[in-house]
Amino acid sequence: MAIHLKFLQPLKILIPNWNFFDRMEVLPALRFRIQGPGKNWSEWQELPRPAQRNLSHFFLNPDGNLYLYLQSQVERLLIEASEKETDLEIMALPSYQLILMRLRADIPDGQVFQFKMIDLSQGGSDLFLSQEHTRVS
Repeated sequence: MAIHLKFLQPLKILIPNWNFFDRMEVLPALRFRIQGPGKNWSEWQELPRPAQRNLSHFFLNPDGNLYLYLQSQVERLLIEASEKETDLEIMALPSYQLILMRLRADIPDGQVFQFKMIDLSQGGSDLFLSQEHTRVS
């Protein structure tokens, strides 16, 4: 039996409701690979790599901020790509270009690379596979 007290209604904004976590369907993650000698591909690698945490990160955490930023771009790309019909339309998306820029920062010149998004909530099933790209300075 619930008791409804009108004077307590304004206090509801101060009490968080965590039920939205139950509705999460897809948990995307970014992986990339590099083509080595003999056109052999490396294993898929995680990007961004989780940062080591310590007490100073409570005040200043640039690696953590970069991690959150890239994760938001991955989620945005997943949503935006579902609305596009061709690879060219997907590659023109700002979120796609931002992910490419971030990957190019870690990959040596002349290397061919590819990235994909996987769904961690479904055991790592593939959601999206990019075309091959070459790192050019």
